[in-house]
Amino acid sequence: KLTGALPAISGASLTGLTAATMPNGTVVQVLQGQNHVAIATTVMNTWFNVTSQAITPQGSSNKVLCTAVVMGIEPGTNTNARLDVGIYRDSTEIHRSLANSWIKSTLNVRDGGFSIQWLDSPSTTSATTYYLKGRWQDGSTCHINKDSNSGYSTLTLQEVRA
Repeated sequence: KLTGALPAISGASLTGLTAATMPNGTVVQVLQGQNHVAIATTVMNTWFNVTSQAITPQGSSNKVLCTAVVMGIEPGTNTNARLDVGIYRDSTEIHRSLANSWIKSTLNVRDGGFSIQWLDSPSTTSATTYYLKGRWQDGSTCHINKDSNSGYSTLTLQEVRA
């Protein structure tokens, strides 16, 4: 039986638990880049930045799970439009989604958004920046984050111990 007051425990009492000693599969850190500023482009076939986030992995064998969400898309006046989306590690493309297309009526139709994920192996403990980029495949204007008060694009990075 315990009787009396128990001593207070502080975080300083928890020793020996570091990112390097966590079991494999543990999420070591989570970071998120956000952009709620409206983007409009008429340039076709050229990659442009949607948002980005830097991370310094704590282990060279760790993985980085990239989850990207693009919001508030409007294809302008064209009836068939496509927005390619890619995830880049620094200047290297590591994943691309080409399935983001829609057919537009004469009304201004906005897509609520879509997401893509990629598990990357950066093999470094140096600071690394990930980018969410878009590439418009249409001659009219593409809008992203069209309603900046109700939605924004994000790039979430989760470092996973491996």
